[in-house]
Order: sequence, then C-alpha cells, then structure tokens
Amino acid sequence: MTAIAKPRKKNVVAGASSPSTSPNAPEPMTTGAVGPASGRDVLVPLDKLAISTSNMRKVQHEEGLIELAALIESQGLLQRLSIVANADGRFDVVAGGRRLRAMQMLAATGHWPTDQPIECKLYAQGQAVQVSLAENSGRQGMHPADQMEAFRRLVDDGLTIAQVAGRFGVSPLTVERRLKLARLAPRFLDLYRVDEIEPEQLQALALADDIATQEAIWDSLSPYDRSAWRIRNAITQEACSADSRLARFVGLDTYEAEGGSVRRDLFSSPEDLSGIYLANPTMLQALAMDKLRGIEVILKEEGLVLGGLFA
Repeated sequence: MTAIAKPRKKNVVAGASSPSTSPNAPEPMTTGAVGPASGRDVLVPLDKLAISTSNMRKVQHEEGLIELAALIESQGLLQRLSIVANADGRFDVVAGGRRLRAMQMLAATGHWPTDQPIECKLYAQGQAVQVSLAENSGRQGMHPADQMEAFRRLVDDGLTIAQVAGRFGVSPLTVERRLKLARLAPRFLDLYRVDEIEPEQLQALALADDIATQEAIWDSLSPYDRSAWRIRNAITQEACSADSRLARFVGLDTYEAEGGSVRRDLFSSPEDLSGIYLANPTMLQALAMDKLRGIEVILKEEGLVLGGLFA
C-alpha cells in the first residue's frame, strides 16, 4: 500500500492539534464539503476518535494487535480511518477500528501522545454502514508465503533479525522461522500458495538446509505418503534424537563440544530435545564408550568391578 499523498491545502478539522505541536504529525488535509459518495481527508486528534456502533466488524480479535501497533509506529498509518462526525465534536470510526485500537495502545503505553493527529476520511452520517461494509467485505490478507518472502527480502537488504522483529512487533524466533520457510525450494512455496502442501509439511522440509535434499526427499516419497512425519523421518533417519537415552547419557553439550553436528527443528519448542537431531551417531557412540570407561576407572578405584564389561 502506498503512503498517502500530501494535499495542497492545509486546513485542519476542529479540535485537531497544530502540526507544529507534534514533530511526527502529518500534514493537515483539506476540509471541503463532504461529497455524496466520497469522503474528504481530515486530521483528527486520537483522543477524539471512538469505534462506531455502525462499524460492521463486530467480532474483534486481540491476536496480532501488538504487531499492528508496532507496524503503525514504525511505518505510519498507511490507510486512513473512515469516520463520521458527532454533534459533540467527537468522531466515530466506521472502518478501521482495529487500527484505532492499535493506535490507542501506542498512546496508552506512552509511545504516542493522546492527541496524536490521525489521518482520516470523513463521511456523511448516512454513509456510515455502507462505508463500513464496503471496506470490510473486499479485504484479503497477504498470503503467508508472501509474508515469508517479504521478511527474507528485508534481511537480504541489510536489516537484522532483531530489527525486523522490532518493526513488525514479533519475536526474533518468529522472524527466524519465517526466514527458514522462505528459503525452501521455490516450488514448495508455489505449492503452498495454491494449497497443495500443508504448513506442517513445509516445516518438516525445512529440517534439510539445502534445496537439493528437500526436493530429493519430496520426490522420493509417494504423493499419498508425504505427511510431515514421513518427511521428518526421511530427513533424520540416520540421526539420533537428543531425547534418546544414548544422547542424554553423553550430553548434548559434550557432543557439540567435540564437534558433533546438530540439526535443530526451529518449529519445535526450544526446550524440546526431541526436536534436536545429532547427525553423527558414530561419534555419539564413541563418546558414550569413553564416558563408560571413565566410570569404570572410578569404580575400580573404589573397589568395585563392572564384570569385565570392557575386557
């Protein structure tokens, strides 16, 4: 969505703060007569806005609100709120209630002043319901695959994972996960866009770092036997889970300190050892034998015998 173009005139709706009082305030907008079909651009203080009863989006979801607030704070309000005026000098938001709640969150947390000027489009009272219905009916969210590739482009252009996370109000782990999926073979993202592959299958394929391995695993499986479990098993069949008895006995830190390679499932809980795969089982077994020999020495020094286990 493109940024809103600055208007030529510089009149402000009554009650709006002067642009000079807020360095982040947008240019004031024209305040001509409200047309019969299209509204007019105005600036209204945040504390004079409230969600209208004519807003047709009655079901409100809290998830993603913090992310939306971070987006608005870092990039500005890219789409104006649609409002109608009240006799008491306040304004009702008939479309853009979620954006309003995100901006109110910014004010409540001290990131914005309570009277922050907000870009709005003012409509006549009689248009409230039709404007709300028109905006909410034709909306289509960005596909997750497009979001993944957008994150990858931002990082490729020089932003750090922490910077992307901060600008979009998500955790660094969320950014890492999206980047992981964005770097899958392009054919899998294309399949995802047309609903021919499930997110769980993508996550399983992401266990393989190189595209050639991902495609080889996929093509080796029957089209009727490509579940996430089968894909994950095919990629890790020669590895040993960090949750196994052998791996627990040796210890993940010891294995990695000796140079053992590890494959981590970014989509499992960081505390879940079953999502960590030790890729060199031969080294793991050798380390286990070394540890047992060390235990044997200690036991012999204490006068105990293991029954010739290492004879």
